[in-house]
Amino acid sequence: MRKLVVFLISFIFLLLPFNVCAEEARFDTIHDMYHYFSAHKKFPEYFCGMWSTDGTMYNITVAVLDTEEGERGRQEILDWVRDDSSITFTYGKYSLNYLRSLQDTLMKEMKGKGIVCAGVAEDKNILEVGILNEYKDNPGTIQLLAEVSQNYGDAVSIYYTDLIYTLEDKDIGGTVIFDSMLSEPKMNLRLYFILVVVILLLGTAVAVALLRRKRKVILSVNGNTVGFPVNLSEKEVEQLVKSAEADVPSDLEDKIFKEIENGK
Repeated sequence: MRKLVVFLISFIFLLLPFNVCAEEARFDTIHDMYHYFSAHKKFPEYFCGMWSTDGTMYNITVAVLDTEEGERGRQEILDWVRDDSSITFTYGKYSLNYLRSLQDTLMKEMKGKGIVCAGVAEDKNILEVGILNEYKDNPGTIQLLAEVSQNYGDAVSIYYTDLIYTLEDKDIGGTVIFDSMLSEPKMNLRLYFILVVVILLLGTAVAVALLRRKRKVILSVNGNTVGFPVNLSEKEVEQLVKSAEADVPSDLEDKIFKEIENGK
């Protein structure tokens, strides 16, 4: 019965709105708070990001919206975090939730138009979008980027690159970069798969060849060669040795007894 009660209480907490759980949370450091909201994949709407103030993990700058909501959020963060001595506050124009939703949107809308990454630069309060250089003169890409600029303004910063990025998530002042899901990375993955298969097949072929390898054997009886060198496998040599009969001299027994008599 007690386990059932505990389960029901836990289930009720899961059904409560997100902000209720957040208000009841208490964190030792600002890092703990950031990880908590990262795990829930949603930050308070007033939160714009955070990063290292001086390159260390001990002094952190936190950005909130430059609004009344942001001011209330600033006080809320101070209430949540027990050790707030390392926190410095600043203001941003766009919430982290907005920039990340914009990130997902552009990754879908610009698929096939040269986009290779889209990451939130929290210390700049912008979404950075990387486009392959080879698409710089592509008419479709040019038109789409013009629409992006018109619709999202300074929330998005475009740059061109030759690199294909991989997943990287840095909590402090880093850029969250997602795989572009373009044809280029997929082709690379297929190539790696083919190479792995080829290596496995070659390895299997070599192993079989070694197992079936023939070796030259000289047949000898009592120190006298009775046959020319022949190619036999290890298994064939083993069977040949087992089936061979020892050639015992007929006078061996008399010689043994004579040696015994002489010893007396």
